[in-house]
Amino acid sequence: MASNKKRKITEEHRCFQERWTELYFSCEYGGKAICLICKETVNVLKEYNIKRHYDTKHGNKYNEWSGQLRKDKVRDLKRTLTSQQNLFKKTSNDSELAVKASYVVSKILTKKLKSFKDGEVVKECLSSVADILFPDKKTLVAKISLNRMTVSRRVEDMAIDIEENLKRKCSEFKWFSLAIDESTDVSDTAQLSIFIRGIDSSFNVTEEILSLSPMKDTTKGVDIYDKVIEALNKFELRLDKLIGVSTDGAPSMIGKNKGFLSLVEKDCAEFDHEIAFHCILHQEHLCAKTIQMEHVMKPVIKLVNYIRSRGLTHRQFKEFLADSDADYDDVIYFTQVRWLSAGNMLKRVYELREELGQFLTNHNFKVDELDSSEWINDLTFLVDIVQHLNEMNTKMQGKNQLIHNMFNVIKAFERKLALWQTQLRTGVLVNFPTMRSRNISNFGKYIDLLKNLKEAFNNRFQDARKFEKSFELFSVPFHVDVETVPENFQMELIDIQSNSELKVKFSDVPLLDFYKLYLPKEMTNIRDHAMRMTTLFGSTYVCEQSFSVMKQVKSKEGSLLTDGHLEAIMHIAISNIEPDIEKLTKQKQCQVSH
Repeated sequence: MASNKKRKITEEHRCFQERWTELYFSCEYGGKAICLICKETVNVLKEYNIKRHYDTKHGNKYNEWSGQLRKDKVRDLKRTLTSQQNLFKKTSNDSELAVKASYVVSKILTKKLKSFKDGEVVKECLSSVADILFPDKKTLVAKISLNRMTVSRRVEDMAIDIEENLKRKCSEFKWFSLAIDESTDVSDTAQLSIFIRGIDSSFNVTEEILSLSPMKDTTKGVDIYDKVIEALNKFELRLDKLIGVSTDGAPSMIGKNKGFLSLVEKDCAEFDHEIAFHCILHQEHLCAKTIQMEHVMKPVIKLVNYIRSRGLTHRQFKEFLADSDADYDDVIYFTQVRWLSAGNMLKRVYELREELGQFLTNHNFKVDELDSSEWINDLTFLVDIVQHLNEMNTKMQGKNQLIHNMFNVIKAFERKLALWQTQLRTGVLVNFPTMRSRNISNFGKYIDLLKNLKEAFNNRFQDARKFEKSFELFSVPFHVDVETVPENFQMELIDIQSNSELKVKFSDVPLLDFYKLYLPKEMTNIRDHAMRMTTLFGSTYVCEQSFSVMKQVKSKEGSLLTDGHLEAIMHIAISNIEPDIEKLTKQKQCQVSH
């Protein structure tokens, strides 16, 4: 009986409660309730508070509503409130999308090496396109902030995010190497480019720009050393993991007592690994200059400069070539800084020698060498040998080059030089197509030039030859004589060479995939050796490439660009690490453009 009475009281309370609780929405935050009728907020979500608010302000009017009429009214009130809430949500979402779009456009502008102020041009273009293709989205496009200051802040944010990601990768490196070079920007500030190549225990290789550091004062070895140590400390990299440094041949880099490398070697003396390595491309460039043949180069440069440095003469020459139906429409400038760029210039001068002679005679500019048969013969030899040097140089360029492959290119070229000497002694010109077009009978001086070039290669690559056995153990472990390798590798090498399945895999997959996927992890010494060889930089090509980007970014028009913004742009433009735009957008207080 008591139970039935209690059930009846509970049922009456439920019916009474439904009259007001259905008119309140629970807030998402803070445990509050919103009245559907007056939109006021009830601070504490308790039955007494809600009941008091309803009875005081709405009971007299809404108690009369019942049944379906009451349900319809409540549904309409809920729909009204929901639409109002969605309006605010849509505004918030639109603002977030506008900020995300701002990051995306800023990233594209930076990747394309465009100025910060170009963001305003992009926005104007987007607005014009929106007018034509999707007028209903024009308001959303207008919210995207792309003014110069905003784009610069977006670039800073993305560069910081890339650096944080790189720092996380660096923390996992087992070994790493550096490539370091220095160049001067348009404002005469020396910029030190530092690249890193590291490898983790899973054989994942990372090659990224570590820093572009301005050097406002001197660029001595100790100055470079301080900048490098500062960059290593910034990314929490320890010197005991540094196994290689590739630099050019500048005294500040390789000086015996105060050069950068000597200072680093002193710090790494307690560790059991050599860290210096002269850039192979730079060495090859120095070797190439031994065969420069000044008696050929000077007249060529003289006549090219006469034509190209005078506007009227240059225009007349191009018109002359057009009237003569020549195979080319111009001659090519030559840059002493990049001596191998002479290849195309020399070839062009040789093939236009008759037109050049006639044109220069008409302008009373005499180059006697163009009438000398012996000089033309020397020119053909220089054309062919520089083309061969260029081909070798091209094979060693590019990112992620493994050092043993670069050294193999050098060894192959040395063998070619020996072969060419033998061929010239017997008058075989199959590898000298330009010389073959001439009636040359005496090859003695050309043989001597090839001999001198071969000696230069032999002398300059002595430091690389010290690592030749290490290169072979890494690149061809199945063909290395076990007795020629250090004792700590011998047992593991025998196990590898005796495993027929590994031998098949080695032939079928790329070299790094073999070590990453198939080499047993218990072969720790050979695996560690492979990691070291993988991280070594053979050249400073990546630094040279970064300077090309730097000169486009910090041109005469962008000379006021700060060093901080320049480094941020370089991180975004060069890095393989993508900034996390979703995360950066969520971290921002999204506001519309103004």
